[in-house]
Amino acid sequence: MPFYAHDNSVAVLLPIYREHVSAVERAINSIAKQTYRDINLVVVADDPDNRALIDCVESLLDRIPIASRLIVNPENMGLSRSLNLALSSIDAPYVCRMDADDFSHPLRVERQLEYLLTNQLDLIGCYMNVCSESGDLLYKEDRLPVEPDSIKKALAYKNCVMHPTWLGKREVFSLGYRQVPLAEDLDFLIRAVLAGYSLGNCPECLFDYTLSTGSVSRNNQYRQFLVQDILTREYRNHRVVSQRALGSEVERKWRAADDVRYCSAVADLNVMLGHGSRADRVRATTRVFSAAVISQPFRKKILTNVVAAFIS
Repeated sequence: MPFYAHDNSVAVLLPIYREHVSAVERAINSIAKQTYRDINLVVVADDPDNRALIDCVESLLDRIPIASRLIVNPENMGLSRSLNLALSSIDAPYVCRMDADDFSHPLRVERQLEYLLTNQLDLIGCYMNVCSESGDLLYKEDRLPVEPDSIKKALAYKNCVMHPTWLGKREVFSLGYRQVPLAEDLDFLIRAVLAGYSLGNCPECLFDYTLSTGSVSRNNQYRQFLVQDILTREYRNHRVVSQRALGSEVERKWRAADDVRYCSAVADLNVMLGHGSRADRVRATTRVFSAAVISQPFRKKILTNVVAAFIS
C-alpha cells in the first residue's frame, strides 16, 4: 500500500544490496535523526538472500521514531528497477534519495526542502563531503553549479547534481529510471531537463558521500566515462540516446589498454585533489600530467571538468 501523503511529506528512498550492516545502520539513523519530521523511509533490499542484512534492517526500522517500510525484491533486479519499483509505492509529494553507505547531516532534508520550495525548483542536490571508507575526508564537492541555467549548461559536459543528494517533486521522479548502466543518474537528469523541469543545487554541505573501492562504478570507471561521454554528446544536440545504441557504441569504443591507463590516472587525480601528504600529492600531480598527454579519454575528462567548473 502507498504511504499516506501529507502536504509536504518526504519519502526517503534508500536501496541496499550487500553493504556492511554498520554502514546501513549509520545511513538509516542519519535519516531517523533529521530535524524535519514529516518523513517516510523506504528501504529497498535488492538481495533477497542476504538475510543477515534484511533481518538487521527490519529490527532497526521497528525502533526508529519515523514511519518506515522495507521492500524486499523477489530477485536481484539492479538499481534502476529497484528504484522504479519503490517509487511505484510512494505517494508522498517529495522524494529524497540516499545510498546505504552515506550519511545525511541532521539539517539535510529541512534545508533542501526549504531551498526547493523557496526557489520554485523541481529537483535539487546539495554540496557534499567525499570521504574514504574509513571516514577520512578526501575532498569537498562544493563548487557545483547552483542555478538552473548553469546546471543546464554544465550537464552538457558532466553530472553536476549528485544522485545520493537528490530531493525533488514526486512528479519529476515519475519519469522513472532507465536501465543505463553506470550512469542512471546522468541519464535521468538529462531527460528531466529536456522535459522542462528546473534543477538546482542547495549551496550547503549537507551530506557525506563514501567513495567505495568496491562499488560497481568504481570498478568500471572507463566504461562509465564512455557512457557519460555519449549521453552528454547527445544532450548537446538536444537528444536522448536509445539504450540499445548507447550499449553498442560503448562496446565498440572500449579497449582494455585504455581502461587501465584511464583508471590509473583517475586514482592519481583523487590523490592530487585529496588531503594526503604534500609529497604524495606532488607525485600524483606529476603522474596526472603525464596521463593527460598519453590518455585521450583522461585528457577529455580533465577538459570537461574544467569547462563545467568554469560554468559553475
